[in-house]
Amino acid sequence: MPWTRILQNLYSLKLNKEIEKVISSIIRTAYTESEIEEHQVGTRLRNVVETNAIISVVILNNFRSMSLSSVGKIFEKHHATIIHYRSLYEESLCMSRRSLELYNVLNQICFGAIYNYDEEIVKALSKPKVEELTRIVDRLCREKKALEDRLSSIKKMSNV
Repeated sequence: MPWTRILQNLYSLKLNKEIEKVISSIIRTAYTESEIEEHQVGTRLRNVVETNAIISVVILNNFRSMSLSSVGKIFEKHHATIIHYRSLYEESLCMSRRSLELYNVLNQICFGAIYNYDEEIVKALSKPKVEELTRIVDRLCREKKALEDRLSSIKKMSNV
């Protein structure tokens, strides 16, 4: 199974068994959903990197006790790579339908385990309204561009 080495790294961190169980489930689900094969694990293939970025963000958002270094050890990566993964997710992956769907599925696993929600309730609460989210992302991207343009013109006017 493709996640065997990753799970060995996870278990070597000696975390609480419940946390291990949830993170293990997140990794298994993500690798299955992304169709990652064993020989791809640890490579720089786009699908692997993007999946690892999503897993990292979910872990960091839901397990505040996990440090960047700890998450890096799971993937055999330096903590700076985990920082890059977070930036990658925030700057581009969160706008991809596939990435957003995977992120939501992984968060459902966390919510179910952390808050003891019934799985059906979690699914109903977190079903992505893709069209609505797409409109919001588009609007935010336009606003960001307008703010960048405005900042650039202010800098030009003040000779900075």
